[in-house]
Amino acid sequence: MNGYRDQLDAISRLLTDILGDKVDVVTDSMADIQAGRTSILIDPPDLEWDRWADPETTWTITVLSGVSWKQPDALEKVFDIIGILSDSQRINLRKGVPATCNVLGGEIAGYALTLNPTDY
Repeated sequence: MNGYRDQLDAISRLLTDILGDKVDVVTDSMADIQAGRTSILIDPPDLEWDRWADPETTWTITVLSGVSWKQPDALEKVFDIIGILSDSQRINLRKGVPATCNVLGGEIAGYALTLNPTDY
């Protein structure tokens, strides 16, 4: 298993490369998430051991956008980002579920995307 920081940095670089200026921030820190901005929050991975070896790591990213009083518009932007990620065929997506994030300025709409385990 690569180190946590190495995997996190690789995923962050990959997302930034795919999305460019379509998002305002790719981060692993809630402190960087702000209402009114389009953000990707990278959560710590789930770990699963099937045997006496390195664990299988499963990462989740949350695509967030908008402000609480314009969530339908925000979700349109979120779906655009999900489409770009899917079409790129460079991020191995497993599933997505609705998610929200409470920040100063309100609740932000989004989707939590689980990535299939792979070496990042």
